[in-house]
Amino acid sequence: MSLISAGEYSTAEVAKLFGVAPSTVYRAIQHERDRARAETRVVVRAG
Repeated sequence: MSLISAGEYSTAEVAKLFGVAPSTVYRAIQHERDRARAETRVVVRAG
């Protein structure tokens, strides 16, 4: 998802590039955000 966050491609462009629906890209973005939040919580609690 770094292609989108870097501003290089739009969600629709990434979907077309990989041959998937835009909703799949949105789900992948949300999954990455959730994972990053979970990792942050673990680091904060461990410290």
